[in-house]
Formats: sequence, structure tokens, C-alpha cells
Amino acid sequence: MIRGLYSLWKMPICYFLPATSVKNCILSELLVEVIKRLLDCGFHVKAVICDQGTNNVAALKLLKVTKDKPFFEVNERRIYSIFDTPHLFKNLRNHLKKSNFIFECKEVSFQDLRDVYDID
Repeated sequence: MIRGLYSLWKMPICYFLPATSVKNCILSELLVEVIKRLLDCGFHVKAVICDQGTNNVAALKLLKVTKDKPFFEVNERRIYSIFDTPHLFKNLRNHLKKSNFIFECKEVSFQDLRDVYDID
């Protein structure tokens, strides 16, 4: 699906119905091909957004996307990779429910978030 950055429109552009999940090498090739076609049509592709699914992350790694270089290039244009924010929060919640973590030398738990919510 493509959507405007500064205008409220979106349009599905392609879909696939595989019998199993799409392998990361195929997914990365499809992503580059779709972006090339969009550029050929005159679109200004700035970013791709996806959740942190295993195949999505692996496809981005094949495109050499890293924390220090959060983009890949298609036709000499930088295409930035952005993880889907609601999925980031969902994953953070799920990790907090499973186990606590240390932040600034203090243990943080999911109960801490519930307590803050209740206070608010």
C-alpha cells in the first residue's frame, strides 16, 4: 500500500497470496521492484514501514539496513526503513509482561506502568 505524507490518501498497489510465508530474499527483491516501478511512475518514495516480523527484519538486513544506516538505496535514492509504531509499543508491552528490565540502575516492571496509569 502507498500513502501520501502530506495528504490524506492511500492506495493498495499489489498483493500476493503465497501458500507459506514469503522468504526474506524474495521479499527484499519484491520491495525493490515495487519501489522502482513507483519511481518510474513519478512517485517520490521516502520510506517503507513494516512490523518487526522475522522475514521483514531479515529482508531489510539483506538490503543492508542497520541501526546506524536506517535506509537502503533504489535508483540512487535513499529509502528509509521505519518500524510500525503501534507494533513497537505492543512488543514493548509483551516484553514487559514477560520480564522486568533495568533502567538507570532501577528495576522496571509492567506493574509500574499499571500504577502510573491508575494514578493518572
